[in-house]
Formats: sequence, C-alpha cells, structure tokens
Amino acid sequence: FGGMQVGNADTVVSGPPAIPVRLTGQRSVVMLTRSVRARTRNVVGRTLPLWLTVLLLVLTRLEPLPLKRLLTNATPAAELQLGILGDLTLSSSLVFGLRNIMRSPQHKSWSFA
Repeated sequence: FGGMQVGNADTVVSGPPAIPVRLTGQRSVVMLTRSVRARTRNVVGRTLPLWLTVLLLVLTRLEPLPLKRLLTNATPAAELQLGILGDLTLSSSLVFGLRNIMRSPQHKSWSFA
C-alpha cells in the first residue's frame, strides 16, 4: 500500500499525514480532520491574493472578454464641472483627470493613472 500500515478492521491506517483513513468493516471512509481543514484554509487564505492576481492577468489576456479594454480605457466616463478650477474627469479604469485648469486659454490639463 505504498508505505501505509494496515491493521485490523477497526484500527486507523496511517497514510499520508494530510488524510487519515479509518477502516470500518468492508468500507473505508476517508475522514478529513480539523487540523487538515484548518491547514488547507490557512494555505488558501495566505495564497488567495496571489491566485486572484494571476486570475486577473489571465482574464485580461483573453481576447473575447472586454476586461482588458475596460481596464485600459482612458476616455472619461464621468465628468464633474468645478467652476473656475476646471473639469474633473474619471474613466472606467479609474484614471483621474483635470481639464481646462483655471480656465486658461492654453487649455492645460492633468491626468493621473
């Protein structure tokens, strides 16, 4: 059994430390212990930001999905007029911009991506 020790029908079979197996009669039941679930939850919780980042990168590379276009779109989606200060703009990819700053004749603008 690949390094496993098998005993009587009611003894615990020692296998890989993550999944202990208990034999009861003719059926074997795989029981996950609380420590295994806690370890699994701990590993998933610690690596979740990494996996979500990888998932986002993969989704932006798929051509049929418009996600890449939305995340790189710099055209203003919302505009707020601030009077003499200028026009505050916000794109769908969260690019902030300020156009016509101080209503100067040169039409000065600023944006932050």
